[in-house]
Amino acid sequence: MKKVVSLSICFFWLVYTYAQQETFDLTTYIPPQGWKKEQKKDVVTYTITDQKAKTWCTLALYAGIASKGSSNQDFSSEWQQLIVSQYNSVGSPQINPIRNANGWQMKSGGAEFVFNKTNALAMLTTFTGYGKCISIVVLTNGEQYLATIQNFISSVTLQGGDGKSTATPVSSSGTKPIPTGQKATVWMNVQINPLDGSDHENIATASANVKFYVIYSDGDYYPEMPSAGLQSFDKNRSQTGKDKESWGKFSLQNGKGAFRSKYENIQVEQVNLTQLKKVGYAYNFYKCASVDGLTLQGRWSYIPNWTKDPYYSQAGCRQVIYFSKDGTFDDRGIWVSDCRNPTKNPQDAPGKGTYRIQNFTIILTYLDGRIIHKAFTGVADKNPATYPDLLYIGTNPFYSK
Repeated sequence: MKKVVSLSICFFWLVYTYAQQETFDLTTYIPPQGWKKEQKKDVVTYTITDQKAKTWCTLALYAGIASKGSSNQDFSSEWQQLIVSQYNSVGSPQINPIRNANGWQMKSGGAEFVFNKTNALAMLTTFTGYGKCISIVVLTNGEQYLATIQNFISSVTLQGGDGKSTATPVSSSGTKPIPTGQKATVWMNVQINPLDGSDHENIATASANVKFYVIYSDGDYYPEMPSAGLQSFDKNRSQTGKDKESWGKFSLQNGKGAFRSKYENIQVEQVNLTQLKKVGYAYNFYKCASVDGLTLQGRWSYIPNWTKDPYYSQAGCRQVIYFSKDGTFDDRGIWVSDCRNPTKNPQDAPGKGTYRIQNFTIILTYLDGRIIHKAFTGVADKNPATYPDLLYIGTNPFYSK
């Protein structure tokens, strides 16, 4: 494995598939499907091996032991006992911040080591609370298992001091879950550079100015797309806050309609179910296709023609993000402004994790605990499932090729 991937998963996440849950000691969890299980008195282990790819992964969940007194002490002790004493040449772990929830503290970290002449990764997560310490050890030489590792640890719930489950949904930052935004349709007003023409099929390659309109079922519209998307967008708060005067009403009847607000009165005519023509202009509005549940395969950057520059295919920090159909991503530095110092702003640092796309929002959950929301659409009314060459992420164009 080329670099250490630190592990800090969303902690105590509410589990929706209860039928698959298993319990071991103080821990309830969803086991990884298709993995070999071995249970002893003090530990339950899940393993998988891919003989063709020569990769493997082991997840070990340990029964609770008496705490050493603090999360830091427990992690240091368990790292020495469960990893360093068992495997040679394990380096010092890269540590993630401690997370708190319901009387438990989670600490995690990982380091590379060599196992059977192959680079591998050791990760430890400890839970300290109610006088107990519970540990999860992950050993792997295959990055394709990272999504399963995340799903396993994010399914964990622990019993509190009263013996009751402490499964309270909180994010990895210890805050309450982000509310789900109201459903709306998103329209893209595209203004094509006259030198490129105005043909609908040229939108994806033309020098276009783009403005988003978010329209709700009651006719309320907001004349821009929140950069974080709609999944966490609070319509009611926006309408009563500093942006309240930006809101307007959209109407459409018998093929004619208008966007009316304090600042604009745009007359439109309906071309078809996904296009509105701005009266008196060559500019059209295009209804963005739904992106709910979309998965991607490929790599994207906000830099036009980036694939023609071999620099962006080299190892190290690069302004490129890779997505896989299995719901994982590899951010090589897509939010980093200066790759000479990629960790200057930890929130924007490169990393790996899992993603999901819902309500015109892509939600990136990094393995170091970060959760980033970005607005997400295809271009105009093109379906990104069939036309992923150009995507809009955070309202900016991202190019696949």
